[in-house]
Amino acid sequence: MIISKIKAENVLICSDLHLCPENLPITNFFCEWILSKCDKKYPRYRPDWLLILGDLFDHWIGDDLINSDRKGAFEIIINKLDKCFLTLKSLNISVGIMHGNRDFLMGEKLLKHIHAKQLDNLVKLKSSQNANDILLVHGDELCTDDTKHQIFRELVKTSHWQEQFKSKPIIERQKIANSLRGQSETEKAAKTMEIMDVNPESADFFLKKNNDVRKMMEKITPIGRMGNAEDVAYLVEFLTSDKSNFITGLSIPIDGGTHLLSKNLLQK
Repeated sequence: MIISKIKAENVLICSDLHLCPENLPITNFFCEWILSKCDKKYPRYRPDWLLILGDLFDHWIGDDLINSDRKGAFEIIINKLDKCFLTLKSLNISVGIMHGNRDFLMGEKLLKHIHAKQLDNLVKLKSSQNANDILLVHGDELCTDDTKHQIFRELVKTSHWQEQFKSKPIIERQKIANSLRGQSETEKAAKTMEIMDVNPESADFFLKKNNDVRKMMEKITPIGRMGNAEDVAYLVEFLTSDKSNFITGLSIPIDGGTHLLSKNLLQK
């Protein structure tokens, strides 16, 4: 079952862990971090859900890897996640995992093996503390300026591509995955941050389409509206002009005053 709605008071959210055999310490740190947040001594602060919003793995070539003799150090990662998430299950904490760009071939077999549930690409989170839903999505959905990346994401989502890929021997899939990872890193080095970042217009359209979330964001922003690209451009124009000659060493938030809310909360 794919989960698209969650009702919970406390959630622990993370993403882009990119667990892989080449960097096993990250898996250890991740499991230690989760268990520290779910300490049995403090049930009041214990989350109802652990939500992993994409790219738990740096790559995942198919669930048949679980029982393969070619899984290598992935066996260590899977066993650690199995043990960690089983502990969460014993504490009545649910684990939800969203597909990312690198681990979209995670299937029911793996999720069942590590005691997790599959999240939809868009999840609405509701709590009694908030009148509106909170929308959860993997950030790359909104990086629409990187057209080549978006075309690839749509291609690998198709059942035809996935069936063809999974029909190949595991050793061949591993080589393809390694090649794609290398290609991705090379291409990222040649792209600007603007191309790889979230497109403001796409984010605005996304929030308008999910109007409840937009209303919630406008409600918690002190000036009563969402920001836009012009708000950033006006400050950039000022800072690059002669009018800002005596300004240096400042970090200027462009957030409609929400940073003040964060300070107030910390003080309380």
